Amino acid sequence: MQPLIQKFIPYVALVIVLVFFGYRLLGTEEVPGPLIEESSLVSDTVGREFVVLLESLKKLEIDYTFFGSEAFKHLEDFSEEIAVQPVGRANPFAPI
Repeated sequence: MQPLIQKFIPYVALVIVLVFFGYRLLGTEEVPGPLIEESSLVSDTVGREFVVLLESLKKLEIDYTFFGSEAFKHLEDFSEEIAVQPVGRANPFAPI
């Protein structure tokens, strides 16, 4: 009886391996849904608002006479120069 069992063990193992791979390859796979959803209603609204804003900017007229006025000429620059600071490592993700 022992030699008969030893004959069938490789066949049983082969059948188990084939069933496993057959199930993995031919089994039903869930098809993933789209990663992003298209929302045409929202994008149309945003697009329309952008076009309206762009058209209003095109109609804008700038009066440059302000730059020649006395009020503009008397403006002072109170900005301060920023001191040079030491720079850190060139690549912070490089190994130490």
